[in-house]
Amino acid sequence: MGIDMPDVAFVLHVTAPKTLEAYYQEAGRAGRDGRVAECALMYGGLDAARLAAWGFDTLGAEGVGRARAVIAYAEGRRGCRKATLLDALGSEEDLGACMVCDNCCRRTVAVDCSAVALSLVNAAAVEERMTLARLIKYVRGAEKMPPKVAALVAGGCVVGVPEMPVCRVASVVQELVARRVLRENFAQSAFTTNAYLEVAPEFAAVVGCADVGNARLLGLEPVVLHFDAEDAP
Repeated sequence: MGIDMPDVAFVLHVTAPKTLEAYYQEAGRAGRDGRVAECALMYGGLDAARLAAWGFDTLGAEGVGRARAVIAYAEGRRGCRKATLLDALGSEEDLGACMVCDNCCRRTVAVDCSAVALSLVNAAAVEERMTLARLIKYVRGAEKMPPKVAALVAGGCVVGVPEMPVCRVASVVQELVARRVLRENFAQSAFTTNAYLEVAPEFAAVVGCADVGNARLLGLEPVVLHFDAEDAP
């Protein structure tokens, strides 16, 4: 954003920037006159795969790390946005909570997503090149399932959650990636880079497990996420 206007009151990011540094600079275009300003970031759960692929294209593993910082920021529903940004950018300044960002003003409740997480791990193992979108569709039952996935459903290893919004299932996936239960592999073509998900070798023993308690014994810790109180079941 190559603009230098003192009276910008609103900045809208239709897509998330590739790095938090870029987001900080672009969001900072608003409010330079000292008046109240607003910055909005449009982000959907399926954007994570695209962001990670962009990062890989740009700087390889380092780029993926920077992209995942943006994903964590966008997915986060707790903690002051301003404080999170300053901390991520290495600032030692502690201004406390801003009390005006969406996270400071929202009410959240904890939701146990462990059963969904186990289903995602089991479903991710059935295909060598599992995309984020396809994985979510399988678990939500929104797409005709191949025989291998159907067998997991019949055996209780995958519990369908058609009522769970795509964004919420995507949040569980991103938590599993952050915990390195699922890992991303990237395949480049002449036109694009695709991000694929697979179960990390350290969690291979979890695959095929149908019970959350047994999965925990095998290393899959409970997955508890916070969602907006008004949207919680």
